[in-house]
Amino acid sequence: MNDFEKMCKELNRKMCSNNSCTGDKYMCALFAVRKYIADGDKWNRLYSLKAQGKSISPNEQMSTLITIASIGISVCTLCFTIISDSFYKILILIIVLLIVMLVSHFFAYTKDIRECKDYIMTAIEKIEGEMKEKQRKNDCNKNKNSR
Repeated sequence: MNDFEKMCKELNRKMCSNNSCTGDKYMCALFAVRKYIADGDKWNRLYSLKAQGKSISPNEQMSTLITIASIGISVCTLCFTIISDSFYKILILIIVLLIVMLVSHFFAYTKDIRECKDYIMTAIEKIEGEMKEKQRKNDCNKNKNSR
């Protein structure tokens, strides 16, 4: 689990118990991103978090998993139809049940990410803009002082 996923889970779990947040997801995401980049190289941490967020696509992952699960269930159904022994039929039903449980577990796992990804990415963009503006002002002041 990368830092972006951890941040999503934490946001959805705590939903900002801190006084700096108003309880709205965007403000919580803004607070969490600011807290995350406060330690160490701000630009590096911000871009690292941004890259992690862009690389995560829970809807595509879910779609792929459902496709694979559908194929597995289809194969099990075909085997269930062909096989006449009841022991193997029970075994096939257990396999189908495990596939369904796997899909539901993955759906629950990606729920946090689906719910807060956009909020965190928007917060990252806002903070990135603020940092660029601050850096631009610092560069302008340096140029004025060097003349």
